Amino acid sequence: MTREEFWQVVEEASNVGKGDEDATCSALEGLLLKRPPEGVVGFDMQLRQRLAEAMTWDVWGALMVMQGDVEEEDIEGFVLWLVSRGRVAFEGVLADADGALSAMGIEDPFACDCSSLIYVAIEVYEELTDEELPEVPVKMPTSPRGRPVDGDDERAMAARFPRLWGQFVQERGS
Repeated sequence: MTREEFWQVVEEASNVGKGDEDATCSALEGLLLKRPPEGVVGFDMQLRQRLAEAMTWDVWGALMVMQGDVEEEDIEGFVLWLVSRGRVAFEGVLADADGALSAMGIEDPFACDCSSLIYVAIEVYEELTDEELPEVPVKMPTSPRGRPVDGDDERAMAARFPRLWGQFVQERGS
C-alpha cells in the first residue's frame, strides 16, 4: 500500500467516524476487510511509518504543553489520534505543531488519543487469514528527532509553543 492509498483509507474512515474513535476504527476495519491480506500488511506498515515520522520533539513538546507530564505511550496514542484525523491534520502538526494544534479547537487534550487504531490491522489480518500479522520492518527512532524540549523550563516551553501555552497552561493555571 502506498502512502497515498493509506491516506485515502484513513480519510474515508475518518469521514465516517466524524471524530469518534470507536466509529473511526470500526469504519477502518470494514474498509480493510475488503482488501487482500497483503493490503492489510501494507496499511500496518504505513501506519507504523507515520508513528516513526511523528517522533519529533515538536510533537512531544506540544503534547507536554497540552497535557503536562507525558509518557511514551501517551505520544503513541496522540499520534494515532492525529492519523485518525487525516492527512491534513497529521502533516499540519508535523509542519507547525503549535499553530496546527491550537487551530484544531481542542477542548479536552486528554481525549486526543486513538490508541485502538494500532490494533485494527492486526485484528483484520487475523480475521482474514487466521494467522498473526507479520512484523513490519519499520525502524522506530530511539528518541525524538529535532531540537529537544525541556518540559521543566516553562519560559522556553511558552516561547516555543505560545498558542498552546496560552490555550492550555494559562487556562489550567500552570
